[in-house]
Amino acid sequence: MNNRVISCEHGGNELPVRFQPFFRNAQAALNSHRGWDMGSSNVALRMADAWHCPIHTQTTTRLLIDCNRSIGHARLFSQWSKPLLQPEKDDCLESIYHPYRNALMRDIRTTIASSGQCIHLSVHSFTPVLDGQERKTDIGILYDPARKKEQSLATAWQEKIKKCVPAWSVHRNSPYRGISDGFCTAIRKEFPPDQYLGLELEINQKHSTDNRTLMRIADVLIETFPQV
Repeated sequence: MNNRVISCEHGGNELPVRFQPFFRNAQAALNSHRGWDMGSSNVALRMADAWHCPIHTQTTTRLLIDCNRSIGHARLFSQWSKPLLQPEKDDCLESIYHPYRNALMRDIRTTIASSGQCIHLSVHSFTPVLDGQERKTDIGILYDPARKKEQSLATAWQEKIKKCVPAWSVHRNSPYRGISDGFCTAIRKEFPPDQYLGLELEINQKHSTDNRTLMRIADVLIETFPQV
């Protein structure tokens, strides 16, 4: 189990005081799925506690700066933070973005050095309705199809979850593609596929309003995760 590292890039919607004047009309967005991944940090912490592995959670809202996006991505800064002057954007990068990503990378390198391999689980959640369309997925497992160990791990996990709870809709590379811009995609460029396996976990936010249901999901994920 010591070859696992957990992360949660959208674990909160906190806003540093110095940036609050730029978000005067953004409270509804901050409290919605746009501001954070509701329930994701609860699941991530439950998994890390069960496996006694490192966990990294970013609690600053992604509407200030999105730690799951690459520098230069159109959504690195939101409509509220894009108008910031360059020194203020540099402040976001130096005080929020780089420290979070660098700390996670250090743990991944340490895990690879000690275990020969790191399994990184990046925990997220998604809104059940987007642009008027209901999303049927309960749990999504995202991976890079070109990396066969990731594909095998995702497939085995999907099968075990579905066997444990047949009523859940468990899909691979849904509701997003595993190769879209994200931290896992960036990390794959740093390590060969036999050393780094990065899976992004997506949980439907319709389950996040009931903590008992959310913890049930976390426990099933813990119980069914394949031995590697």
